[in-house]
Order: sequence, then structure tokens, then C-alpha cells
Amino acid sequence: MYTKKQIKETLESKGYEFFEEGEWNVNIVGIRNSETANKVTNKFDDLITVSYKTDGMWQYHEFACTTDPGTHWVENVMNKKGVAILKPDQYRSSHKIRKHRGQYDALGQQNLMTVYRDNNQDGNYDLVKTDTGLFG
Repeated sequence: MYTKKQIKETLESKGYEFFEEGEWNVNIVGIRNSETANKVTNKFDDLITVSYKTDGMWQYHEFACTTDPGTHWVENVMNKKGVAILKPDQYRSSHKIRKHRGQYDALGQQNLMTVYRDNNQDGNYDLVKTDTGLFG
């Protein structure tokens, strides 16, 4: 478990901005499990934190998640460049609320992001080759 204060301090130590002004100015932070040493675990062993103000009150939430692709996508690569692993950075205004497959509201990418591309299917994430673009 983390606190909003810890998340804010960590972002600021990296030179990133922590959004505090206005209502629903959302900070979404993915925390990759450093204990996995870039091995494909096929588990929700990472964390996403979400913090924002609404009605002048801070809200803070944590969710178990995965920030990297699972075994199926590592073994069944959809892109000839390799499976995508988001490169750590701050991606301001990278997403917006839109319809996913025209069915329901979801976050959808609207600005460029950079990913690592791993194509050797060896069970380890190779964080060397990068690709920047709109990925969906």
C-alpha cells in the first residue's frame, strides 16, 4: 500500500508533474513490480494508483493490475515489431474517455506514447528497442 503523498513525492523526484488543480484532474500511476526482474509472470503483480479531487476532497485508490503483457501475448505476438511494453515516463494527456469498440466508455489513447518492442519470445522482457506512436 502506498499513500497519495508517496506517489506525489515519487513523481516529483522524477521531474514529473502531480496534478492538483481543479476537479477530476486525474493522476494515474502504474507501478511495475521490480522483484520480477523483467520475467514474464502472467500475473496481476503490479499496481495502479488513481488520485484526484472531487468536490474539493482528495480521492485515492489502488488496484492490482499488470503493466506488462502476459504469456499469451508474448508467445503470440500480434505486431511484427514485437510485443509492446510501456516505457516508463509521464504521458500527459495521453488518453481520453471514448467508446471501446463502440460499446462502452473506456480510456483510449489520444497522444503519442513510447513502448519497448520484444520479439524473441524467451520469457523475459527485453527493454531495448523502442517504438513511438498511437497504439489504440
